[in-house]
Amino acid sequence: MGKKDAINEFEYEQVEIKELTDDQERLSKLSKEELEVIESIEKWLITYRKYRDYDFTDDFKVKKLIPLLKFTQHGEIEFVENGIIQNLREPIEMTDKSGNTTRKITELKYRIRYQDFELDKYTRGINIEKEAMSYVRAQIALLTDTARGIVGKMSDVDSNTSKLISSLYFLG
Repeated sequence: MGKKDAINEFEYEQVEIKELTDDQERLSKLSKEELEVIESIEKWLITYRKYRDYDFTDDFKVKKLIPLLKFTQHGEIEFVENGIIQNLREPIEMTDKSGNTTRKITELKYRIRYQDFELDKYTRGINIEKEAMSYVRAQIALLTDTARGIVGKMSDVDSNTSKLISSLYFLG
């Protein structure tokens, strides 16, 4: 091998060495079990939400799927054939005028799909610039077929979990 060949080989080897992006590094640190959960969520999204393989960028996995891991692993979120079930940490108690509990909501069931006109109906009259949280609650109400007022009664932890779930429906 001549001097010129050695230089070309060295340059070639340098090109092959890539540093991982922050997202790739974070994904590489997931356990086998966590990767299997991510893969099962991806399969559910492909089957029921009609996602495509190209939707699952590293950024998407890190921002939208990794946050769901602990909830999925501990049974707070279940991806089932006919939707997503969110088991509430703090059930929502419905009371009558006397303060007696008439109904206890322990879970929210998210439908698989919705149509745009339905979102219009749920968000009518909401100024998204001034009432962003009302808009998000309306989205969750649509997905769960639950009144906005009931969605607004969720505890902060359950509400944050529902926002993670709804992000799978509202890409962007």
